[in-house]
Amino acid sequence: MIGYLHGKITRLELDWCLLDVSGIGYRLRLPASTREAVGLGETVTLYTYLQVREDALSLYGFASEAEYDLFTMLITVSGVGPKVAIGIVSAIAPEAFFEAIRIRNKAVLMKLPGIGKKSAERLVLELKDKVPAASGAPVDWPEDVATAQSATGPVAETVQALVGLGYTEQEVRGAAEKLAAQYPQTDRLLRAVLAQLGKERG
Repeated sequence: MIGYLHGKITRLELDWCLLDVSGIGYRLRLPASTREAVGLGETVTLYTYLQVREDALSLYGFASEAEYDLFTMLITVSGVGPKVAIGIVSAIAPEAFFEAIRIRNKAVLMKLPGIGKKSAERLVLELKDKVPAASGAPVDWPEDVATAQSATGPVAETVQALVGLGYTEQEVRGAAEKLAAQYPQTDRLLRAVLAQLGKERG
């Protein structure tokens, strides 16, 4: 198994590159995140996964170990192959994906390419005990995924709970969206928003 390759990028296309390693050119498929992180002519280290099939060998390259770890985790899920996995890695940062699994936010997962309702449920079921513990750092949600997070996740639940206590949706939603990345679980977000609203009203 090839763990990583270190060499110079001699050709760079939309979703693949040629990496020259000591005179040998390796063709690697890349997620969009890695494609954006490297440049033609640069010397880089790419973490690699080799897919072995009867009719072909396919090599995938990743700019970070986190992307590699997410990819290899995804392909352990029933019905998720390398094509879907590379699309997911392209669409969402690893920590944001892990957080969506931790908080069981299927709406966020369904925004990812190749993922519908059943496959989102399967991702949560099969990965909930495999994702790493939360780092505590703010989660960088992609814009369209953040919309789903806001519409159906802890933000929506917090808004619903506090509107029921007499707060207006406008004041609650603004505070909840601002604090959601720092407090991704509903109970923690609810307490944080209450504290924030208390300061503003006080």
